[in-house]
Amino acid sequence: SDYGRRGVVETGEGEGALVEIEDGRHPLLDAAAADSARPVVPNTARLGSRGVSALVVSGPNMGGKTVYIKQCALLCLMAHLGCFVPARSFRCSVLDGIYVRMGAQDALPAGLSTFQVELGEASQILAAATCRSLVILDELGRGTSTADGLAIAMATLKHLLAWPQGGQQAEQGLPCPLVFFVTHYHEVLAEVGRANGEKVRCLYMDHLVDPAEGSRVTYLYKAREGTCGSSFGFSVALKAGLPLKIVERAKQLSSTQGEGEATRPE
Repeated sequence: SDYGRRGVVETGEGEGALVEIEDGRHPLLDAAAADSARPVVPNTARLGSRGVSALVVSGPNMGGKTVYIKQCALLCLMAHLGCFVPARSFRCSVLDGIYVRMGAQDALPAGLSTFQVELGEASQILAAATCRSLVILDELGRGTSTADGLAIAMATLKHLLAWPQGGQQAEQGLPCPLVFFVTHYHEVLAEVGRANGEKVRCLYMDHLVDPAEGSRVTYLYKAREGTCGSSFGFSVALKAGLPLKIVERAKQLSSTQGEGEATRPE
């Protein structure tokens, strides 16, 4: 085992946060795999200080995107608590907060829809985060129409990358928070990459696609640099037991809309 007490370091005045994880593993999956012949796939993440500020993660449904960003947040939390961390090497700065927007739930007693809860949590994060924060946003904007959700996701990410917007932090030229941003909106990947190339890096969760049957996907759970051209929703539909007739009809409808599943990452 390569669990070890890893470094939480102070960054200099005017510098932002820093996270460097080499071959980290999700601690709960690591514990579950102790009695299994199937080991946990390790992954690496490097963010800050004054370098890349955001990792935008794409990839197939069930490909491990959420596990990857949860893992990074958990390792940072464990290090701050003085725990041993499952990673080949690990270093992060002292974080003033780890802010997470993930999952879907409503708040019926308060009269809040699932989407309103999602945006309310995102709003709280944007108000509280600083240049020494770690921000986790998982599929922001998915609770509404594609056009609205895409616009909200893109605007939120651009806001974080253009941080700070004003006030004392802007005058001091402080960097933006560190951001893990998971999305299925491929337009976000293209737009943000063009506009903020030095601040953002795109990753995708690696996978193999059967060339004879595009909906058959093998998940490799390894974060690679680049983007994924499809979410492979039909593959998940088949795994979930959706009738084949419905899946085939859905493929036809998707094809006519120009959004058929790609077979290779871009």
